[in-house]
Amino acid sequence: MGASRNIRLVAPYSITHRIRIKAGEPTLSGIHYLTYRFPHISEKEWRHRINNGFLQIERMGKIVDEAELFDQDLMVSDVILHHVPTMIEPSVPNEVHMIDEQPGFIVVFKPAPLPMHSGGRYHKNTLVSILAQMGYHDLKIVHRLDAVTSGLVVLAKNKEYARLFTEAFQSQNVQKTYWALVNQLPPTADTQRIEVPVKRKKGFVFECAPNLKGGLDAVTLIRYLPEAVQLPKNSYLVECRPLTGRTHQIRLHLDWWGYPICNDPIYGPNGDRSGNKIQNVGIALISKELIFPSLNYSYALPDARAIDTLLQ
Repeated sequence: MGASRNIRLVAPYSITHRIRIKAGEPTLSGIHYLTYRFPHISEKEWRHRINNGFLQIERMGKIVDEAELFDQDLMVSDVILHHVPTMIEPSVPNEVHMIDEQPGFIVVFKPAPLPMHSGGRYHKNTLVSILAQMGYHDLKIVHRLDAVTSGLVVLAKNKEYARLFTEAFQSQNVQKTYWALVNQLPPTADTQRIEVPVKRKKGFVFECAPNLKGGLDAVTLIRYLPEAVQLPKNSYLVECRPLTGRTHQIRLHLDWWGYPICNDPIYGPNGDRSGNKIQNVGIALISKELIFPSLNYSYALPDARAIDTLLQ
């Protein structure tokens, strides 16, 4: 995070994470489930936390204290309790800005890296928590941006608008435009249609490939913008319009096209696809425009602001 950016810090606090085992997840022992779910933390570290009493299993509403249970297969609906006596959250950019406020919803600019909601290492340094401190409580999330992606986000104030916006996104009746920076010159400014299925590979890493078993349909329209703005050397601007909303879709499809986001730590030119590293740096991808034809709303970030954000 650049020195010129405002950052947000929160004081350390204690917390207990509740990790519920869901139907359809692989049948694993407790220790192997933890390393599968959180690959950036080693088995040695998890055993250290178990031996120090920081992890327990709640089964059928009762807490089971035996550490040996972590070497046995978990059951669906088991809950792993992870006690963190001194939670220190990473800092995040203190750059959340209001774009528009209507009676039933708000539109905000989300910086990166900043997660949308509570999870993992973030509970107070999240978009929802920051907005609550600004006086916007009980907001409904109707769509999501990755923590490492910046740009426009809509949040509903009540159930009625949550339903309207959720239906718009689910029916693909939203025109979404993203800008991204790549470090290789695309061969053409013609629109490319990337139609390659996407699925989770491991942990926080996804993959895409034709005829991918278990993959979900994903379509992105990509267009090189050769004369949009003046950029530094070896930086090229592309416009991405996802027609579906799969996790990491744009990042994967740009890589599949052969022109990955220049600083993407997972799918970029030097990306680590192991899933063992935490993604904690903003990337050059921004949600620039949202158009809701059925609701008669549209929002767009100015070009200059979008470029400044991509270059941070």
